[in-house]
Amino acid sequence: MKTDLFRYFFAQLYSPYILGYGTSGLSGGKAGWTLYECVDCGNKYKHKGSLQRHIKYECRKQPSFKCPYCVYRAYQKHNLLLHERHLHKDMPEKVDFVSE
Repeated sequence: MKTDLFRYFFAQLYSPYILGYGTSGLSGGKAGWTLYECVDCGNKYKHKGSLQRHIKYECRKQPSFKCPYCVYRAYQKHNLLLHERHLHKDMPEKVDFVSE
């Protein structure tokens, strides 16, 4: 019990992005899980690193990776590679980074 309270107060003091503490739908009902929520758009994440990646590369930004064969765009290179392998099997893999 003491460690849960310590984690709660530590998280509230040192992370401005943590807005909720308690039961999470992601945790399957386990109490004591922290949800990391983006203060800008409200997306929730299980891991702090996922929230930090979202804030740095995704939140309120256009996707950085464009499919060279269609109009599909992705925030993460891996998702674009999966898209190409699934929908453009007969084409060679090419990933373009779009800087706008």
